Amino acid sequence: MREKLLPQLSMGQGGKVLDVSANSDISERLIELGFLPGNHVKKLYGDRTESICAYRIAQSCIALRREDAACVRVQCDV
Repeated sequence: MREKLLPQLSMGQGGKVLDVSANSDISERLIELGFLPGNHVKKLYGDRTESICAYRIAQSCIALRREDAACVRVQCDV
């Protein structure tokens, strides 16, 4: 299985959250939003530059800046 950071997922690609970077200011907020190890996440949409992307996690659609999404490491779906 391949591991990637959340912004590296292709549109429509998903995976299982492995962890959220502990040294990030936003990490606590991401965990509160549902980015917990074992939860499934899918990249739904990105703007032209993909500086902001929408992700589906825990029955919610959440938009994240690229630098915030880079705190999340995922195991890609097959």
